Amino acid sequence: MLRLLTTIFLVSAGIFLYSYARELNPGTVAVRTSPSIQFELSPVTLVIFSMAVGAVLVALAVGMRQTAHVIGNWRSTRLLRRKRKIDALHREGTHAIMSKRTVDAIGLFERALAMDPNRVDSLLWLGNIYRVESNFAEAIRLHQRANRVDERNIEILLELANDLEGAKRYEDALQTLHKMLKIEPDNLTALIRKRDLLIRLEKWSEALEIQHRLLKANLPEPERRAEAHLLTGCTYEVGRQLLERGHPDKARRYFRGAIKKDRTFLPAYVGIGEILIREGKTKQAVEILKKVYAKTRSSIILHRLEELFPRTGRTQRNYPCLSGGPPARPEQPSTAVLFGQALLPTRNGRRSLRHPLDRRRDTGSIGRLP
Repeated sequence: MLRLLTTIFLVSAGIFLYSYARELNPGTVAVRTSPSIQFELSPVTLVIFSMAVGAVLVALAVGMRQTAHVIGNWRSTRLLRRKRKIDALHREGTHAIMSKRTVDAIGLFERALAMDPNRVDSLLWLGNIYRVESNFAEAIRLHQRANRVDERNIEILLELANDLEGAKRYEDALQTLHKMLKIEPDNLTALIRKRDLLIRLEKWSEALEIQHRLLKANLPEPERRAEAHLLTGCTYEVGRQLLERGHPDKARRYFRGAIKKDRTFLPAYVGIGEILIREGKTKQAVEILKKVYAKTRSSIILHRLEELFPRTGRTQRNYPCLSGGPPARPEQPSTAVLFGQALLPTRNGRRSLRHPLDRRRDTGSIGRLP
């Protein structure tokens, strides 16, 4: 009732004010909307009409703003519900993996990706599942999609490198690890993985460079010792490759460098002996190997000396230190086989060095005295 009375009062007051203002402002104003259409309005009517038009425009603007706000809230709420559903699917997928329900996990991750094709963590998990199942092509495709979404994500690049290595695309894996190191130059995981790949591809010079960088890192003492041993092996391997390519002088420097790092590293002594033999200095090679045998009592060195005796015109009896029974410290079987492959005959009857890191990449160990 009060609202009705207030409305009647306001309407009445408005009519009174309009009539009073019209009496104070007699006359008319001609308003043309086109060359042939003309309206005659009183000044008061024109003012009120203008105010009404302004009010309508303001109402429209406010209405549009409120409508956009309502639509935005509706879309946000919808997206939030969708995100929660995707998160729930992803969470169920991870639980399925932990429970070893691989088929269920694949289905859940695929449903999550159907709703959000660019969800990085789902792409990562699903790609890892396919890699475990040896479906490297699908794993690479998924991880490449994730990489396109987030190009600087180190985890994505690492998983992609794993996929490429599993697919035996070693050069592509190296390129991926190189991209990782551009983003994080001191990433130890990327450095170690790249070094291992370079060793597998027998790119020893590049592996040696990375190994030097790893030794400069702040590693625990046991790991540092292991990396130092591997550095010795990589140094030897560079020398071996140089010798095979016909650069004995350069090879000699690397062999000496390996000996300087580890004076018990037998393949380096054998390598220096091989250089001397190629230079026609067989007696000098025998003297060096004899001194090494006197210190190490290695059956591998003894075997090599026995092969060289006919070339020098002497026998083992001419070297009392080499006779007298078996070596004091026999090699472990794995080590003996390893060093036994250090020198193998080639097709033309000559001997060539074989590197001692073959088939031992996974353990990271190198040939050395037991």
